[in-house]
Amino acid sequence: MLSFIILESTEYYINYYTQIIRKYFYTSNVNYDITSFSYYNNALEKQLQQIDGPKIFIIDHNNKDNYQLYERINEIFYNKVFVILMLEKMNDFNYQNFRTINLYNIVVKNKNLLHELYSTINKLYVSLSKRKTYNFSSFDEIHRLSYDDIYYIEKESKEDFVTIYTRDNSYIQYNTINKIYVEFSKDPRFCKTHRSCIVNIDKITDYDRISNLIIFNNGETTDLVCRRKKKMFCERLLK
Repeated sequence: MLSFIILESTEYYINYYTQIIRKYFYTSNVNYDITSFSYYNNALEKQLQQIDGPKIFIIDHNNKDNYQLYERINEIFYNKVFVILMLEKMNDFNYQNFRTINLYNIVVKNKNLLHELYSTINKLYVSLSKRKTYNFSSFDEIHRLSYDDIYYIEKESKEDFVTIYTRDNSYIQYNTINKIYVEFSKDPRFCKTHRSCIVNIDKITDYDRISNLIIFNNGETTDLVCRRKKKMFCERLLK
């Protein structure tokens, strides 16, 4: 579950940010939750620590303590959190503060607010997604593969295992495509093109609709795209 935590006291902006988040995930099957609070204290911090999964904080700039809050949240939640600072203008923080804040963590509330916040959510979500790992055991070994390293997963007919392909390696797992896809379907990068194949769309460079051939950026190919999924697959590639 991906959690959005909006720290803002103005109902107008709470609704505005909520609408942008919902717009971003409108065509996605990602499980996410949105909560809003007008404060941040120790009790809320403990409450949020009980929530599993990555978190994206949206902090509206309505007081001078938000830079300290930015640092506190990053310290407590470490690599499972991103913070978006909403500023009235770019000089709301001094230069010393800016040196420790990534620019994509800052959104200025101007006429481009909708576009900038939408774009920032996309960058942060993609970055969070790259940290996900698929963990499994095979032949007495435990593997932890980053989602971003997986190119495609394929099952040969009549075999009782699947092969997970990365850029330079492949791994055997005794499992079914359907069971694996229960996990991967929550990530918008992955698409089930066939009952025997799951692909990572980010790793695809070309798709020939006539030959039905998917070409990945490492030169690997697969032709496992069933006829009834072809239209859906093309639409996903064009997004």
